[in-house]
Amino acid sequence: MVHTLPDYTSKWRSDTPTVNLNVSEIARRINPVSSPDGRGRMRWFDDMQGLEDGWYYQTVTSGAHSVTTEQPYTGDQAFRLETGVLLNSIQRMSKHLYPGDIPRQGVECIFANLLNDGSFVMEFSIQNGTESSLGSLRLDLKNDIIYFNPTWAGVFHNIAAHPFRPASLAYLTVKLVMDFETKMWVRAIVDGIEYDLSAWEATPVIAATGYRTLITLAAENIDAEVCRFNVGAVFLTDQEP
Repeated sequence: MVHTLPDYTSKWRSDTPTVNLNVSEIARRINPVSSPDGRGRMRWFDDMQGLEDGWYYQTVTSGAHSVTTEQPYTGDQAFRLETGVLLNSIQRMSKHLYPGDIPRQGVECIFANLLNDGSFVMEFSIQNGTESSLGSLRLDLKNDIIYFNPTWAGVFHNIAAHPFRPASLAYLTVKLVMDFETKMWVRAIVDGIEYDLSAWEATPVIAATGYRTLITLAAENIDAEVCRFNVGAVFLTDQEP
């Protein structure tokens, strides 16, 4: 059977057999940007295929950051955060973004745990020029515990035991959603499991720090052993339900 050129005309013949495209095939070819959670409107994302200088880096005690081609989440590379062996070493990467006018926003990160030691921390802050709300998720990947800190001045609370997968190049997801209008947290998602945070206040502090959303990711050494993570992608969403 002779097939004609796809999508254009039935007049000219083609030597390459083709089939009709279904919706999933069209989506794959378009390659639309979508976060793992899928809720909320995409405002910004970084697939880690650019240069590191788009982020601000901070090292506490000892640590390093780099671009790696070892098993990227997508494309050709990922960003790597690694601490030194000294206890309480921290390697951070941060991004300042314009927050927009939608109060309910979410930050989602895809990362790989490479050594099964230490903690991966995601910090999320919304600032409007006069006050700032901040919260953090700390994933203790060695002891399988999720901690949540709802405020600038707060402490980390144990919110769940979570059986993290053994260290590998398999990627995990973590997400935080905040309602800056009501100053309340909405939910967290860790490795596909959703945790209700609606009882936690995102109590603001007075801070003339500018009008921005701040995202910080960190590798934290909690047991005097090196911890290492690949960051594969980061997403900022608004209009979160």
